[in-house]
Amino acid sequence: MGHTSASNFIILTGAPGSGKTAILSRLSSEFRCVDEPAREVLAEQRATGGTGTWDQDTSLFVDLLLRRSIEKYEAARKAGGTVIFDRGVPDCVVYAALAEVDPAPSLAAIDECRYAPHVLFLEPWSDIYETDEERIMSFDDTVSFS
Repeated sequence: MGHTSASNFIILTGAPGSGKTAILSRLSSEFRCVDEPAREVLAEQRATGGTGTWDQDTSLFVDLLLRRSIEKYEAARKAGGTVIFDRGVPDCVVYAALAEVDPAPSLAAIDECRYAPHVLFLEPWSDIYETDEERIMSFDDTVSFS
């Protein structure tokens, strides 16, 4: 991979249910937006009967999430242009810490996958928080992402 830096890559991150996806859906007509990898991994694991979900095998989930995040970064880097990510490789460190698994692979990936110039962080917002098939944690649990 090599130390790649994307001066036009922006991460929108923060607690689950803080409005990231809603904001990105509004911006998608003007910018290339990359969907959240965690939702994709969770949906695929549930559809195939896999155990790589937060509630079954957090270590596998974090590994799959990191792989998917790197794939999305690399695809965006190859395509070029301004890209806004719904979460990114740095979020994998938070997931690893919360799952109490080794963050070293995620930390190494951060050195390889550089986002610039901005990481925008959204705070938890109880008024808009909803659970669904992929988002099963309570609002109070989302505060740990802050």
